[in-house]
Amino acid sequence: MPKATTPRHPFQHHFSPYVLNAVFGPEKRFPPPNHPLRQVYDAETTPWSPPAPSLIPRPSGPTGRLSRGGFSLHQELKWDESRYEAVKSIVKGLSEEHLRPDLSYTLQDEPSLQQVCEALLDCFSFLHGYEKDWVVEEFIKAKLHNPKEIKSKNKENEAKPASLSSRPSRATQVSK
Repeated sequence: MPKATTPRHPFQHHFSPYVLNAVFGPEKRFPPPNHPLRQVYDAETTPWSPPAPSLIPRPSGPTGRLSRGGFSLHQELKWDESRYEAVKSIVKGLSEEHLRPDLSYTLQDEPSLQQVCEALLDCFSFLHGYEKDWVVEEFIKAKLHNPKEIKSKNKENEAKPASLSSRPSRATQVSK
């Protein structure tokens, strides 16, 4: 029987190894990415200020006109019922105190509207989170647009004595 031979290497190559000759060009040095911790800021030229909080924008369309592409104020705000009613009751009180219920929002006296808006923003700090205070404006508009209240105010005016309503207006007095 023939004598068994053992290979000199623990692994026996069945094929000759491949030789790979690759030539690489010189590496380019890129600057590190911009990162605020790696940049040096001059304290006098660039003062730091905290980022402004993002304000909630007004939805598109008219308030309360769902059929015309508008929105429901109550549904859009997504407040709980108690918060919504609290704001609504304060708006009612302030508007009765400072505004004329027989006039629409656009015909109201600007200082009176500003006074109501400021008082409402003082009462509820969370209203500052809305862009251009649109929530305050919409609550006041809704209060002044209430048709039941307009009818009741018109009935009160009709019930006043005729002597007041038959009085000549200031314009007719001036023209004489």
